Amino acid sequence: MSGGYWGRFLKIDLEKSKASPLELESEVYWKLIGGKGVGLYLLYKMLTPKTSPLSPDNPLILATGPLVGTSAPSSSRVAIVSKSPLTGGLLHSYMGGRFGPELKFTGYDGVVITGEAKEPMVLKIEDSNLEFIPAEELWGMRNSEVGRHLKETHPSFSYISIGPAGENLVRYACIYSDGRIAGRGGGGAVMGSKNLKAILVKGTNRKIPLHRRQEFMNVVKSCIRILRMHKVTAFKLPKDGTSWILKHINSAGILPIRNFQRGYSEKANSLSGEEWRKEGYWKSSERCPGCIIGCTKRVDGATPEYETIWSLGPMIGNFSKEGIMELDSLCDDLGIDAISAGGVVAFVMELSERGLLKMESETALTPKWGDVSAVKNLLLSIAMRRGFGDLLAEGVRIASEKLDGETSRYAMHVKGLELPGYDPRGAQGIGLNYATSDRGGCHCRGWTIGKEILGFLGGAEPTNPYGKAELVISEQDTTAVFDSSIVCIYAGMALMLKDIWRLLKTATDIPLPTPYDLLKTGERINNLARLFNLREGITPNEDILPRRLMEEPASDVHDENRVVMLDEMLDEYYQLRGWRDGVPTEETIERLGLSDILDSQARWS
Repeated sequence: MSGGYWGRFLKIDLEKSKASPLELESEVYWKLIGGKGVGLYLLYKMLTPKTSPLSPDNPLILATGPLVGTSAPSSSRVAIVSKSPLTGGLLHSYMGGRFGPELKFTGYDGVVITGEAKEPMVLKIEDSNLEFIPAEELWGMRNSEVGRHLKETHPSFSYISIGPAGENLVRYACIYSDGRIAGRGGGGAVMGSKNLKAILVKGTNRKIPLHRRQEFMNVVKSCIRILRMHKVTAFKLPKDGTSWILKHINSAGILPIRNFQRGYSEKANSLSGEEWRKEGYWKSSERCPGCIIGCTKRVDGATPEYETIWSLGPMIGNFSKEGIMELDSLCDDLGIDAISAGGVVAFVMELSERGLLKMESETALTPKWGDVSAVKNLLLSIAMRRGFGDLLAEGVRIASEKLDGETSRYAMHVKGLELPGYDPRGAQGIGLNYATSDRGGCHCRGWTIGKEILGFLGGAEPTNPYGKAELVISEQDTTAVFDSSIVCIYAGMALMLKDIWRLLKTATDIPLPTPYDLLKTGERINNLARLFNLREGITPNEDILPRRLMEEPASDVHDENRVVMLDEMLDEYYQLRGWRDGVPTEETIERLGLSDILDSQARWS
C-alpha cells in the first residue's frame, strides 16, 4: 500500500497479556476504506455468531481511517466498533480529540482487543510497546478523576476511559476522552466487561505515508477554503455550537418534548446556541487537532451540544441551562450516554405520570418532569445499578419488557437504541432512517434533517414520504464513507462526497475512478452491516418505529394529523437497496463484491 495506511492492526489479548500484529490485505482497504468499514470487517470475521456482547470473546475494535493523522481537515477521529450490549447488533461510535491521531502514529491502523483482564487494568500503548498496568485504585473513579490521574502520570499520552457506569455494565455506558464522548451503543460496557478502565496511547510515527503528497496538500487547501466559506462551518458552528439548530427544529415542530408527547415548546427557544452565547455561557470554543470549525463549547466543565441540551432538557421537561449543565457533566463523569439517559428518564417520568409504575421501589426514585435534583439521584442509581436503577440500566427496551402493563408504548427506541432529538412525525425521512439505521434509532448515520428542515442543497419537503427512500439511502451511504475515511460529519455540512473522493484519491492508491465508485463503497459497507445484524438475530421485523410515532399525532405542531408513514417508505427502501423482504439478495451481494468476505467466514471462526 502506497499511502494512508500502515496495513496492519495490533491484536491484543488481555487474558494472556500478549499482542501480535494483524496484517490486512490491500483489497480489504480498497473495498471498505477504514474506520467503520474495516472495523466492521474485522468484527464480522472474528466474532463467533450470537456471542454475548459482554463476553470476553466480543472484540473491542478501535479503528482509524486513511485520513486520520494527516492534514485533512476534521479527520482527527477514531471509530469504536463492537457488538452492542444495548441492541445486540452492530456498535459503531466515534469521538474526536487527540486519541485517534495518536493511535495512528503508533504505526498501526487500529487495535483489536479481546479477552478479559484478571483484574482492573490500564492498557498502555507506545508504538509497538505494550504495558498492562494494574488499575485497582482507579476502579470506581469517575472519568474526571481518572483523567486527572492519567494526565499527571502520563502527560504526553492521549487516553480513553470509562466511568462507574461502564464498570457496572450499564448497557448504554459511553467511552470518554477528555470531554470527547463515544456515546451510543454501550462501548463503555464492553470495556468494563474486559476489566479495562482506560487505554493510554502515544505514537512517534507522525509522518503518515501519502500516495501523491503535493496533490493531496492542494486538495486539503481546497477543502479548508470550502469550510471557511460555508455559512454553517464558518459561522454557525464556531459561534453557537451544534445547538444553533435548536430554534429551527423547534419552529418546525419536531423538537421532542416530554418523551415525544409534543413537538414544540416556546420555552425551548431559550436553549438555542445563540441564547447560550448571548447570555455569556459559552466560556471557550475547542477544536479537535486539524479542525478549523471549533463546534465544542465548554461551560464550567460541561460541553453541552444539541443532543445533550435536548435529551437532558426538553425531553425530560427541563428548561434550565444550569440544570442541563449539571446533568450533562454528571453523565460524562459517570460515563453514561446522555441521549439514552434522557430517553430512559423521560420513559419512567411518563410511566409515573400515567400511573403505570406500581411498586414503591419503582415510584420512590422516579422524578417529576423537570426535577433536576431527582434526575441526578436517578442517574447515580443507574450508574451504580442500585434498586430501580438496576432495571433502568438495561435501557428502555428491556425495562419495558420487564415492567407490567402497556409500558412498551412509551419506550421510544428502535432495536433497543433510544431515539435522538428529532420527532419524525414532522420529518418523514428521519423516521425511515431511524427504522433502518444499522445501529438502531440513530440520526447520525443518515441525517436527512439538513435537507428536510434546514433546506440544505435545495431542501426536501419534510412531511411528504415520496422520494424519502432514495434520500435516506443516499445519506446513509455517504455517511458510511465519512465514517470510514474518517471525517467528522459536521464537516460534511460543507464538504461533499467528491471532496472526500479527491482526498482519498491523492492520499491512497484505492482504485476509485469516480465519486460514484466511492458512493458504491458506502453502499457495500451498509450492506455488510445489514448482513452482520441479520447474522446476530436482528430481523427485518425490527425495522419499525415506536407505535406512538405511527399512531399518535404530535400535539402543538403545525399539522396535528402528522404521523410517520413508514410502510410505504420501507417497501421502496428495500426495493432500491436490492433487499428482498429486508434481506440483501445474492445479486446485491455479488454486485457489491461481498461474496469473498462472506465465503471466507469459516477460516476466521
